[in-house]
Amino acid sequence: MARIDIGHWEGRAAPAAIHGAHDAVAADMLPPAAELTAALNRHGFAIAGCIDDDQEIYVEAVHG
Repeated sequence: MARIDIGHWEGRAAPAAIHGAHDAVAADMLPPAAELTAALNRHGFAIAGCIDDDQEIYVEAVHG
């Protein structure tokens, strides 16, 4: 079984602001949880947990 945990305790906005200030990673943004979970589902992952609000983004997914 494979497991993926993706999270940031400041939601998506804080890391997006940091990444946006640096050309090397400006395009590396966490998508909204709905897009992220859909992509994981397309690759066979089941979503075990999901939070996406101003204070936190967290997605837990399992495969197999």
